[in-house]
Amino acid sequence: CPYCTKGHIKKAKELGASEEEISEAFMITALISSGTELHWMLDDYEDLLGNGQSDRWFEENTENTGDEWRTFHDALQDESALDDKTMELVAIAVAETRRCRHCTIAHIEGAQEAGASKNEITEALMVAALIASGTQLMWMKDDYEELLAE
Repeated sequence: CPYCTKGHIKKAKELGASEEEISEAFMITALISSGTELHWMLDDYEDLLGNGQSDRWFEENTENTGDEWRTFHDALQDESALDDKTMELVAIAVAETRRCRHCTIAHIEGAQEAGASKNEITEALMVAALIASGTQLMWMKDDYEELLAE
């Protein structure tokens, strides 16, 4: 949602986040979103084309793109401007809003390993819920004004 994104970038800057940290948060969002999609696709891929594929089916069955996705993944894991705990908390929020139980669990475990408390993890989940509901309201605003406002 462009309304939310602009507001949260402004707030992050006010709180001292660097442009690199904000960019890294966007990249984590893109990575987790695409990883979630790949995970969800596994069942359909297996049903239609596979025979015993692993979670890395997309790497095993493409010449370059799967490897490039893994390079993207590894670069964020190894060279991020964000510390591991912050990265995992962002990943939890994204995984939860993308409704991927597998990814949410994996990133909760990763956050715990990185030193996040139960309270910090719960807050990340609550922020995800809050942002998701706010985003939904903002998306409805234009349609409401066009179709129902007098």
